[in-house]
Amino acid sequence: MERYPTEISSILAPLVIVQGLGQDGLPEGTVHNPDSATSSSTDKTLTTDKSWKLPSSNRKESSIFCDLDDPTLKDNYEIIDRKIPMVQAASGLELVSLLNSYNVGDNYWLLDNNKEYMKQLNYNIKFIGNRFVLPKTNKRTPPVASPASIPTSPVLGSSALSSPSIGPSPSIFTSASTKTYSSSILSPFNADSEFFNSLLPIEWIQRYREQRPFVFISVHELATKDDNIDLTVADTELANEISRIKSQCTSNNVKHLSIILCSKSIALNPELDERVAQLRKVTSLPARSGLLFLPAGTQREVENFAASVAHLIKPWAVEYFNALEKKFKKRTLQNLEYPEKSWLARQALKSAIAAEMKGISDYSTKAMEYCYEKLIDATRQLDMLISSWVIVTRLIRNLTFISKT
Repeated sequence: MERYPTEISSILAPLVIVQGLGQDGLPEGTVHNPDSATSSSTDKTLTTDKSWKLPSSNRKESSIFCDLDDPTLKDNYEIIDRKIPMVQAASGLELVSLLNSYNVGDNYWLLDNNKEYMKQLNYNIKFIGNRFVLPKTNKRTPPVASPASIPTSPVLGSSALSSPSIGPSPSIFTSASTKTYSSSILSPFNADSEFFNSLLPIEWIQRYREQRPFVFISVHELATKDDNIDLTVADTELANEISRIKSQCTSNNVKHLSIILCSKSIALNPELDERVAQLRKVTSLPARSGLLFLPAGTQREVENFAASVAHLIKPWAVEYFNALEKKFKKRTLQNLEYPEKSWLARQALKSAIAAEMKGISDYSTKAMEYCYEKLIDATRQLDMLISSWVIVTRLIRNLTFISKT
């Protein structure tokens, strides 16, 4: 039985990054088990099937690994570093558990099969540590490599699979004008990329599941008198960090949401409201959609707070992927050496994935159906002397996994 990467077999859901509640949602100082459920299932389940192994994007062997040690690539990433310690309030652990109830992760099925998908709030939520590396919206410079020596994918262009590429042979793409057409590492027009002349790498899906969130949620704790520190200085440091993270996110087309927790209640500490109001003023974040405050309260209040966060960010996900769809549809094929049918299939697949990220609906289903048609058209141009039937069947089966409900 063939194994498939989670990028293909799992439910597509928009990526949410949460910083401040501990790596994998565990308290700071916790020893992490690499074989735990929070580890990358791609690396765990596919180790026995070399043809379908897709390394996690945080590993050096990944094609989309963010190599911060390479000085030539440092301008391609936005490094979001947290200077303030992780949240210690008890409500932090409760919030992790409640947010995970909306987290589909690598699941193959819906969280609640008895509920209509569009009525569910499904996200791919990742809890991170003090550092997050966000690829900038501009294209990165790929490593230099010989396109003729690197195999491309028979399905979506993944480097993990070896087979002939889709379209003309690589040799006709080696002109200087073609090599400079695109600098994206995932572009089929980049003659220095391992995905040269492919259709769509699986790593393209992986990037939106692991590296490119639509929202970045930073969680901080409001200091109290019990901490024996200067509260004015602490609030100033907190405001500066929130403002910096907000600026880094917005400059890269990522929504930012700040959540402030406190171990004290407002009833016994009315000055907390004034301090939070000042934080909102300094950071220019609105009360209902920019900087949310959760003081100590009842379990029901924490549950309602988590639900409000899940509902708040849903329109942001739709807006984010709507913009992506529009961008895909506006693009035209400028390299005439690349097969037009492959280009149409590539763009249709991108649009269909973006549509499903917003939620499975009649619209996303029709987008997948249109994608099927374009993929079938693209397969008709393959050279039938190079085992193309294997390529065709895998290509269609891959899309079947992606479009399942």
